[in-house]
Amino acid sequence: MVVVSSAAACNPLPGISTYSACKSYASVLLRGLSYELRGKVDCMAWQPAEIKTKLLDSGFVEPRKLGANVISTETAVKDMFKQLGKEDCTHGNMRHGIQMAFGGLFPSWILSPLIYKEIVKNSVALEEHKKKSQ
Repeated sequence: MVVVSSAAACNPLPGISTYSACKSYASVLLRGLSYELRGKVDCMAWQPAEIKTKLLDSGFVEPRKLGANVISTETAVKDMFKQLGKEDCTHGNMRHGIQMAFGGLFPSWILSPLIYKEIVKNSVALEEHKKKSQ
């Protein structure tokens, strides 16, 4: 059993707090079920970062390009399945794992304002783009 959570479950992200909270709940629930059902059912919370999807692209003016931390759906799923039965919670892909480990080195009082600034900047740019397109 795999529940698609998100890297956003690892830290409350400003601007998308409700999303982060829901993904945290999903991860905690699956990790608990993993222990309760051990030996009967493999359970895993999958916490990927950016995967190239229509949903991801819909949040940006310019579509996200593959590379760096953005991976294809095929790569994400393939790497996630390698972890099933071994981990109760995973980012699936090595690049996402490194990204999250590196981000974990910084306190939230440093990261949260930077992330929020980028989220707001992107939201404003997206709204302006939508207005111009109408």
